[in-house]
Amino acid sequence: MNTLPTSRPVLQQLLLITLLAVSNLSWGFSYTLEITGQQIQQKVDTLMPLQKKKLFFTVTLSNARVELTEGQQPISLFSEITLEAPNNIRATGRATISGNLSYNAQQGAFYLHNPVIRQLEIDQLDPGLLPTVKQLAQNAASQTLAKRPVYQLDDQDLKQKLAKTMLKSIRVENQLIKAELSAF
Repeated sequence: MNTLPTSRPVLQQLLLITLLAVSNLSWGFSYTLEITGQQIQQKVDTLMPLQKKKLFFTVTLSNARVELTEGQQPISLFSEITLEAPNNIRATGRATISGNLSYNAQQGAFYLHNPVIRQLEIDQLDPGLLPTVKQLAQNAASQTLAKRPVYQLDDQDLKQKLAKTMLKSIRVENQLIKAELSAF
């Protein structure tokens, strides 16, 4: 009758070989995706212009320029803003919108999470109207940017398709978004 070796050194060797095989398997399905600012810019361009109407006011955000920075809020959009109101009132200016990236594994998509108007300048506008314009611009950014992806993984790319089920980490480094994805 044949029996398996049960000596302690043999079992330890088998355990070590099994652990190495499993760790190599999971490492093999790990994938770091690098997303450039230009890739995000192309998607943001398709989302523009963003427009919000309330009562007699219309606020439009357009021509957003994407900037990636290391830190708390890694994505910023520098946008033109236009206000239209009754009596042919039209004012233009600039807005800075910042936010974090979030990842939806089911969709394999990255979103601008919690977009916030950080800075707003409107030329030739009554300062009393600035809070209303800021709120309208904030609503336009929140309602669109948080719901439409700024980057979508490619289901045609086998590595991306396998890795899209889990995001391990996301960071901005050297003007690139680095998303570490893993199937395990």
